[in-house]
Amino acid sequence: MLQRLTYFLICFLQPILIFTPEMLTISSGVYLFGKFQAFIIGYVGIVLGIIVMYFIGRLGRKKIFKKIIKDDALEKYNAYVEKSGPLILPLLFLFPILPDNVICAGAGISKVDFKKFLIIALITKLITTSTYAYSIQIFNFFVTDKKTILGIIIFIVIFFIIKHFIIKRRQNEKN
Repeated sequence: MLQRLTYFLICFLQPILIFTPEMLTISSGVYLFGKFQAFIIGYVGIVLGIIVMYFIGRLGRKKIFKKIIKDDALEKYNAYVEKSGPLILPLLFLFPILPDNVICAGAGISKVDFKKFLIIALITKLITTSTYAYSIQIFNFFVTDKKTILGIIIFIVIFFIIKHFIIKRRQNEKN
């Protein structure tokens, strides 16, 4: 039970504070709990986290947002929304161009209608979470050794950590 609660909290915090890809989180849940449980727990956690982050953006405005999110990420989000309007939201959720926390808080700051935002989030996260949860079956077809799968997941985590530090260093060099 404690493992499931921890997994739920990680999924919940992912769109708020944790900058790991959803694919990694859900795949780890599949490895621990199986496809269906990882999907259900992950989906509920991520959607609730998305709702909270939307309202952090809406209520906290730029004060809280700037402490959590980098300025250049907010500028990218605003540029996407200005070009395409709120119709860009599904694409931003489906394709990892920006982290979910930027998308959610940015939608709150830019006053995207909550009902539209919620419908978009529910549908797109249903698609992505179920895809990540059940795509492991396809992966397992090609790689049957669990140590290999774990190694690939660790490699992905290290890749994103290194990428995060490189981006941070470039931003510091610009300033």
